[in-house]
Amino acid sequence: MPQSAATASMAAHMFEDATQYRGRAEEARQIAEKFINPLDKEVWLRVAGEWLKLAQRAEIQAKE
Repeated sequence: MPQSAATASMAAHMFEDATQYRGRAEEARQIAEKFINPLDKEVWLRVAGEWLKLAQRAEIQAKE
């Protein structure tokens, strides 16, 4: 079934979101590397993981 223009536009937007979310995850990972305290590192790595989850969800939604 062909996609409507609106559906195609939304899918493209979701892929853009996924790219942005992955960028945020990388930023959080880099921040984590700067911390010496393991608890601080863990918090920032969790933040990175949450950004990656958002990216994965955006990619899945873009394919639907």
